[in-house]
Amino acid sequence: NSLITFILMIVLYFLPLETNTFNLAILILVTSGLRGTIVNNGLAILRVKEKVLMTGLIGISATLTTITPILLLINFKTVDSLMAIALGNIIGAITASALVMLFLKDQYIMSFPLNAFKKVFKYSKNLTFHGIFQWGMVSGDRFVLHALMNKNILGGYFVMYQAPLLVHLLFRAINNAILPKFSKASTMNNLKVSHLMDLKQEIKIYIYIIIGLSIISLSIPFIPSLLPVLSQFLGVYNKYLVLIPSLISGALFMALYYLPMNLITITKGETKNISSSTFLALLLGITINFFFLKTFGVRVAAFASMSSFGLLLILILNRAIKQGNYNKLLPLKSI
Repeated sequence: NSLITFILMIVLYFLPLETNTFNLAILILVTSGLRGTIVNNGLAILRVKEKVLMTGLIGISATLTTITPILLLINFKTVDSLMAIALGNIIGAITASALVMLFLKDQYIMSFPLNAFKKVFKYSKNLTFHGIFQWGMVSGDRFVLHALMNKNILGGYFVMYQAPLLVHLLFRAINNAILPKFSKASTMNNLKVSHLMDLKQEIKIYIYIIIGLSIISLSIPFIPSLLPVLSQFLGVYNKYLVLIPSLISGALFMALYYLPMNLITITKGETKNISSSTFLALLLGITINFFFLKTFGVRVAAFASMSSFGLLLILILNRAIKQGNYNKLLPLKSI
């Protein structure tokens, strides 16, 4: 998290951004890094001891991060979209981090074991650029819209983006819950049938949730016509509801991507060349936006986001299939 945050801050420094935009982008980066470092470490402990509490903390962070910008944009028309995003990140990150540290105050030990750091760095250095390119996939569409379209369009896109953001956070939480089983499989010389069946069952439930959300996302554009109250609440943002199916599809592709990614990086312990797949997916999204955004409008940004995550899923899944016996952990047909 620290490496990715530091490198992205340097990249942003050299981009031709307005001063306010640059400052807000740095705030988003730093607070996201804070949440990633403290909350993820905390959740690793809570996952073992207090699963209900872990889910509650994720819910609080996700709610504050997504609801704060929506309320600001709907109630204060003059608020800059990036300012709304930054405030949501700051409030969500600080609240979640403070709660995690409060619940775990007796378990945090401030130390810096050098040998452990060397092992972690050797494993994670290959994932640094993967994380940077993935950050570009998740956030790049809004930077492109900020550069090429007016701020009203960016605001509308951002309000609709809260739906896939919640999906991202939901499946990250679910993935955190099943990660220990992928890790346990890495210590087995011969994968036990009972463990294999248990994990496959959990993965199938995970996939069923994705199917259910896919059906819901396709129906979202029609909801305002059935619920006039919601239509009045959204106001000028109604016309952006058509973006939801593409945006949520991208988030669901990302949710599926976690499964083969767990297999490669956690069970197999292989991190080399992961970033090349992420770079290709990012490049696809940038190319689609560059050539088609100005001609066909904001829907292109949503389609580019969906295409990027779809390509990433295909590339990582293809790598996982080539992992020999390890791919027995994945119900590939179900995926």
